Amino acid sequence: MTSINNPVNSINKQASTALGFPSMNALANIAGIHSGTLVSVYSGKRPLSDNDANKLIDAVRHQNGWSYLKSASQLAGVLNFLQHHRAHLNNTTVRELSDSDVKHWHRNYLKQLERDRSISKTLDLESLQLPTPELLKKVLDYLNDWDMKHDFEYLDKMQESFCDKHSKLIIPAIKRGMQEPDCYDLLKQIYSRIRYIAHLSEKIDFVVELSKWFLKQSKSNGDIQVRVSTLSTLAWELTKQNTQKSLERAKKYIEEAWEIANSSLFLEQIDAENMDILALLTEVRLRLENCRNQKSGLPIRALNFAEIVNESRKLLKKPTCWKAVSPRLKLRHQLPLDYQYGICLCRCGEYDSARQIFEAIVKQTNVMGWIRVEQAAYSWIATIHEIQRNRPQLFEVLPKINVLYLDNRQAIREEIINRMGEEYV
Repeated sequence: MTSINNPVNSINKQASTALGFPSMNALANIAGIHSGTLVSVYSGKRPLSDNDANKLIDAVRHQNGWSYLKSASQLAGVLNFLQHHRAHLNNTTVRELSDSDVKHWHRNYLKQLERDRSISKTLDLESLQLPTPELLKKVLDYLNDWDMKHDFEYLDKMQESFCDKHSKLIIPAIKRGMQEPDCYDLLKQIYSRIRYIAHLSEKIDFVVELSKWFLKQSKSNGDIQVRVSTLSTLAWELTKQNTQKSLERAKKYIEEAWEIANSSLFLEQIDAENMDILALLTEVRLRLENCRNQKSGLPIRALNFAEIVNESRKLLKKPTCWKAVSPRLKLRHQLPLDYQYGICLCRCGEYDSARQIFEAIVKQTNVMGWIRVEQAAYSWIATIHEIQRNRPQLFEVLPKINVLYLDNRQAIREEIINRMGEEYV
């Protein structure tokens, strides 16, 4: 009996560890399915239903911070691993899960996502007839339903949805709220969810106007979290202007935000839901350094930049709430720091080190489904290969810059191809 049980226990432990759980029973419990059902599946006694597959994939996804597709693929691999080992030990049946099963689960997930969003809280022109607080609540529900606070996986659909409601509904609702008392808390929640997608949708004037309003309101309300958020957002937009004057203004904003963010009061107040405020500040501080160094034309010292990266990473992890942030969001908050460091190394001429950073970013963003940053990293890798005249590697990377709705990345790809001329045929 012992000779059989020990191998089985060891195999189960390997399988559960690969999925990020202490045991297969823990996975079943968190997924909300009967442990006996899961045992029957990986023993080959019964097929895995779509419903149970989706529950298991969701559990794996939230445990590890992976994309749905990565989680589905990992689950299928682990269940096949268990089935084959049990078949070898106990002469049981194997119900092999294939790539087709993984694609099927993923298609079902995408369809359900679309259905959920299509029947989400409606936001139409009739909503404008509602009292302002009710209208703002509907806008907030809409932003929550589309999960617009972060840009994982479906940025193009989120942008399309946001832009569709931007001028006709979202702006009128917000402007009404800005004119009325007792709407600050609702507007604050909306701002938290909207500033990022609005920025990515190039609604810059809207972002700046709203941020300036909150800059004034946060002072009169004593709201230090919103103040740090607005200072960082305005600083980011000023770095996009990239003039000597705008960069100096951005520096002042970041210095004020940095001082507040390091205060014990701020670090005690911030919660896991709002850690993106600190993430933006730490990223824009590095972005500003890159912009200022490029603008000045003076040599950049990578060592000095690395010290600022370390300071940013330390501040990001200072709040006690950092432990409560999901693995996926922890990665999402930290990767931009590596990204900005990679840019610095590239501009310092340390191309091999920069490429290694961007290649690591590609792997991590691919797993978590962060397409926009994955494509940005690919464009930097291609740029480095072009500079170093690594033609075979460049030919391999260029086709991977392939997300059509990311116009700026497509433009970089086309510029490189044009410079190569007939060589890239």
